[in-house]
Amino acid sequence: MTIGNAILGTDYYTSQDATYVYYTFVTTGKSMTLTILNKSVVTNVLILGGGGAGGASGADGYYSGGGGGAGGMILLPTYNLSVGDHSIFIGAGGTAVANNNGNNGQNTLFDGNTAYGGGGGGGNAGNDGLSGGCGGGGGNGRSVNGLGGTGGTGGNTGFSGSTAVQYYSGGGGGVGGAGVAPSGKAGNGGTGYSWSIGSAVGPLTAIMNIGGGGGGSGSFGPPGVGTYGGGTAANLGNNASSNPGAPYTGGGGGGGQGNYTKYGGQGGSGLVSIGFLRTDLGV
Repeated sequence: MTIGNAILGTDYYTSQDATYVYYTFVTTGKSMTLTILNKSVVTNVLILGGGGAGGASGADGYYSGGGGGAGGMILLPTYNLSVGDHSIFIGAGGTAVANNNGNNGQNTLFDGNTAYGGGGGGGNAGNDGLSGGCGGGGGNGRSVNGLGGTGGTGGNTGFSGSTAVQYYSGGGGGVGGAGVAPSGKAGNGGTGYSWSIGSAVGPLTAIMNIGGGGGGSGSFGPPGVGTYGGGTAANLGNNASSNPGAPYTGGGGGGGQGNYTKYGGQGGSGLVSIGFLRTDLGV
């Protein structure tokens, strides 16, 4: 096995447990190559798209943005890698936009498999959340309530965002559950998934909590909460942009809060994690 133009400790990290040695690729915007030599191997693979950005709030305090959807997930627990080259591209998180929906995250590609980027959260005029790997939450514009975007694009594991209600935006969908419907407060992001790489290395934890949706925002009450890498919306009245999805988690960004014209949080970047049997690597 050889790694092409990817640099250890920058583009990918290695870790291990009793069964696997994991190669986890994290650098966005760079085409990388994994080459299998001598014989094919059976691997345990996770592919995760970039998370969607949260929707923006408006100058009117009663306009708020929905949480971004997490990147879609593909699990391939017995994936055969044949002799030859296998391409890798990691999707970046979606960028936030003033007074509009958040952008979708980028797709992550591995060996012909596509984990779709998460849908952007709906903007402040009551825009619908965007569809993607996981759907973005609907935005709220006073009495105009945006629908949650649909998840599961391309057969990915991913759930839909929740629909807004008056004064409260919806939470973005996660890979473990739909965005939570707002009820007396903004909607929380959908739950995610825990992926073990055996041991902590660089910025990566031994158990990576990934694929959570971003929390929606509202005109009153506490912000919608994001977990599993999803961003929480900003608190009301603090005139700050919302929290982004965490790097390497594909988490959705938090929705822009209702009191000011503020961006939503940017989506978290995706990853590809490949577990090779220790016996195949001779360790």
